[in-house]
Amino acid sequence: MMDQKNNRENIIEIRKLVKSFNGNRVINDIDLELKSGESLAIIGPSGCGKSTMLKLIIGLFPPDRGEIRIKGLNIVNMYNEGLAKLREKIGMVFQSSALFDSLTVGENVSFGLVERLKLSEIKLRKIVEEKLEMVGLEGKQDLMPSELSGGMQKRVSLARAIATNPEIILYDEPTTGLDPITAASIEDLMDSLHKRLRTSSIIVTHQLSTVYRVAQRIVMLHEGKILVSGTPDETKNTKDKVIRRFITGGRETL
Repeated sequence: MMDQKNNRENIIEIRKLVKSFNGNRVINDIDLELKSGESLAIIGPSGCGKSTMLKLIIGLFPPDRGEIRIKGLNIVNMYNEGLAKLREKIGMVFQSSALFDSLTVGENVSFGLVERLKLSEIKLRKIVEEKLEMVGLEGKQDLMPSELSGGMQKRVSLARAIATNPEIILYDEPTTGLDPITAASIEDLMDSLHKRLRTSSIIVTHQLSTVYRVAQRIVMLHEGKILVSGTPDETKNTKDKVIRRFITGGRETL
């Protein structure tokens, strides 16, 4: 019987991707796929190109060479209008939460909806209430970000990311700066939303707890290339010395 996971279509396809900054090649001829409904973690040391990959995927800047196909459409050199339309299918959770300090929680969550869609105040309020309930923040829409803890701000960022019902969610270091208990609660929420909304996810992180709790597949970047791609168990049991140094924090004698 064919493995249904392996039989799923690719929602993102990256081919021969290259990106350099000031002569330093950060992404070096990478091929990568994300299957529909898959949760993929990209790991690696600081400066290895993890966050650059997310920025390339969402079209914040173009690659030097290669293709990035989202739902079959190559976003490289895509006109602004087409790229904006495609971004409606993508939610983004930023490392710092990136909330607008001058806006309430509810206004932060509805920001993308107001920018992209013409909805009534009643419809907007209903969506905000629904998304805040999904992240465990029901009734918090009138608070300001400064009144929230770091973990609650991250939940607002998640609510904002799912407000447009995206097919893809990109996470940039979603648990960095959080204490272990709060980080675990965010990881559980990410896993719950993934299953509930049936989204496809890419999680950029160096937190192994996030990887093992949330990801179905792991890709490790090293010197601009993909060093390994496999399941969490395969990554844990690898004999590759570079990978083992990373996952053990250099504590293992090799």
